[in-house]
Amino acid sequence: MAGHALAYDASNRMIARSVENGEGRGGHFNQITQRWEAADERPEIPASQGASTMPDSDGGSVKTGPSFTQQVNGFAKRFAGKLTGKDHEVAMGDALLEGKDVQEARATAEAVKAQQS
Repeated sequence: MAGHALAYDASNRMIARSVENGEGRGGHFNQITQRWEAADERPEIPASQGASTMPDSDGGSVKTGPSFTQQVNGFAKRFAGKLTGKDHEVAMGDALLEGKDVQEARATAEAVKAQQS
């Protein structure tokens, strides 16, 4: 039986080398799981499934919407408006939930209020 020695390949991964002829066993030693893995055991992960810390690394776009605070304020305005029957409050809440800033939402509410008068 041939003996094996540990060595590192070009990408600095630990591999087993035959002591007699220096040929690699194939695969690499996984430092995390502390076991040998075959070369094709872990397929490459495409960019579309990359780390969540790099959401647009493959050229895709990240969906942006209203901030959490805007959503809370929007739902609160909409709820209060429906509860009290004030349509302009509902309109302002809807505008905030659509991602408009506070000034645009107030303008929307004023327009609805003017239509009701």
